[in-house]
Amino acid sequence: MNVGVLMENGETAGAPSDSESVESVMSAIAEINDSLARLKEHDGSSSGSGNRKGSFRRAGRNASMQEARASENTGGEEASLKEKLERCRSDNERLRRKNTDLGGELAKTRAKLDAVTEELRKACKEVEVLKRVPEVPPKDDASLKSRVDDLTAANAALTEEVERLRAELGEGKGRTIQAAEAPVVSRISETELRSDLFDCPRYDARLSRDGRRITLRADVEGRVRCSGGVLLIPSLPDLIGFDGPADYQVTLDDGLMVIRIR
Repeated sequence: MNVGVLMENGETAGAPSDSESVESVMSAIAEINDSLARLKEHDGSSSGSGNRKGSFRRAGRNASMQEARASENTGGEEASLKEKLERCRSDNERLRRKNTDLGGELAKTRAKLDAVTEELRKACKEVEVLKRVPEVPPKDDASLKSRVDDLTAANAALTEEVERLRAELGEGKGRTIQAAEAPVVSRISETELRSDLFDCPRYDARLSRDGRRITLRADVEGRVRCSGGVLLIPSLPDLIGFDGPADYQVTLDDGLMVIRIR
């Protein structure tokens, strides 16, 4: 059996001491612990990355579903709006046709009223002449009075019909103008104004104090004549200068037409 050489402190030469062996073991354990810690940290990082990827996939699916629902809602609202627009167009066309028919009927009634009014005036003049004559045959006087009574009754009936048609026409035009473009009045010469709105034989015309507006109202006894949608106002050049053809905006207010000229 080989025996090492004994040192002065009693240790065997060539063999490690107990303190060196303990330090080596502790160093190895520390390295193993560090390796285990790094492995755990790596595993945790990998797990977190997987969770984040899953969260991203779920968020993408949710976003796709929300986008699909939003697309369906938008399509439904668009269809509803298109349906409402078509109904509005249909109602506007129906009102326009009704206004046209009412305008024609109103023009005919006004023409009849003008004729009856003129005949009534002639009859009244004849009565006045007969009253100034000393002796009037009773038969002729009674006949004229009967004729005047008949014409007065006819005049009242036609006046009432004109007012009714005027009211219906005014309401219909108001509704149509709200759904369509605003109307205009064109000045085509020094003394003439033209518009599709001018459908009465006579109008009463007033100029505002500031000279900015002309107000028109249909009146069978008005001083302004109308023919074919053209108003003839001889005094217009004296009130408003003429620099050439121009278009003016018009608003309707309770049977009145207000023309903005400035």
